[in-house]
Amino acid sequence: MQKWEYLRLDITHTGEEVRIITNLDLARTLRVSKSELINSLDNLGDQNWEMVSVFRTGENEIHYFKRPIESA
Repeated sequence: MQKWEYLRLDITHTGEEVRIITNLDLARTLRVSKSELINSLDNLGDQNWEMVSVFRTGENEIHYFKRPIESA
């Protein structure tokens, strides 16, 4: 049976800057430009992350991704 790894990105848009918090590194907040956000999302696809859903409320977005865990 396939097992999955999950990633959650909490994204807040503040003007030209975007704040990102992930479930993988809760102690760190990234502040990036909107173009850097797009590049980061593209890089997630290159790492086999698949977007599952997006929830948006005002300036806040929660993005959920999954990727298969490869058994050793």
